[in-house]
Amino acid sequence: MTLQVEGFFINIYNRTYILFIGGYAVTDLERKLYRIIYNMSRFRRNPSMDDLKRKTGKNELVIRKAVKNLITRKELEWDKEKKEWRFK
Repeated sequence: MTLQVEGFFINIYNRTYILFIGGYAVTDLERKLYRIIYNMSRFRRNPSMDDLKRKTGKNELVIRKAVKNLITRKELEWDKEKKEWRFK
């Protein structure tokens, strides 16, 4: 089943929600991490690993892999000079 919501497509398959951003499939965890990092960064606070573990309920390995996928697809970028996240 495919739904269109506010310009994004969400495929529902085996209760896994996939959001397409810029032509890439994003898992529910990646989307959730993106939103957490984005919302916390708006208030000049970068989320710690403990924040991400508490808010997602996932372990560090899974979180690191999901964030790495977002960075690889250029959805997120870490600015080393300003020590802040940049978003697509």
